Amino acid sequence: MARSRLPLRVAATCLLVAIAPSSLRAQAPVQESPDTASEAELLKEGLPLVPTRTLEMRATEGSWLSVDVSPDGSTLVFDLLGDLYTMPIEGGEATQLTRGMGFDAQPRFSPDGERVVFTSDRDGGENVWILSLDLTDTTQLTRGSHDSYISPEFTPDGDYVVVTKGTKLWMIHRTGGSGVQLIDEPAGLRTMGAAFGADDGLIW
Repeated sequence: MARSRLPLRVAATCLLVAIAPSSLRAQAPVQESPDTASEAELLKEGLPLVPTRTLEMRATEGSWLSVDVSPDGSTLVFDLLGDLYTMPIEGGEATQLTRGMGFDAQPRFSPDGERVVFTSDRDGGENVWILSLDLTDTTQLTRGSHDSYISPEFTPDGDYVVVTKGTKLWMIHRTGGSGVQLIDEPAGLRTMGAAFGADDGLIW
């Protein structure tokens, strides 16, 4: 019986070896579809992305908006679908301030009402920007792709911006720079949505 089992094992092994290469040879090369190839090319280009088509729409209402009122109480600034707009506080037509592939959000007026600070990923990271309302000047305050800045707010004198970087509160000059962290401890404290009240020396 031992002699009869051995040839069967050898024969079965040889059969598997003979079949395996032929099955590999029969596989056809994978062809990328045009859509897949174009997506791969876009990924290689990096950020910011270049728009490939335009979608037009008319909005009469919105939700999950960030809204601020100008210091003189006459104008609203708000974000909608990744762009910034101003509108008279009594209602009417909105004026678009920003457009493009970047997602602009969380606008806040400067104390003089001539600029807005906001967050945007237009350069590939969630950073802080300042835009003059006459659209003549745009300043990028922060740079980087992993810091996740949120809820910026001008200081009452308009010279600095207080913003959450990650989970900590930072203060950055309106012209840019490295900034300074305002609260070090406790380590697990999460700070966001900073606001100033009647006392300029306190941040809520």
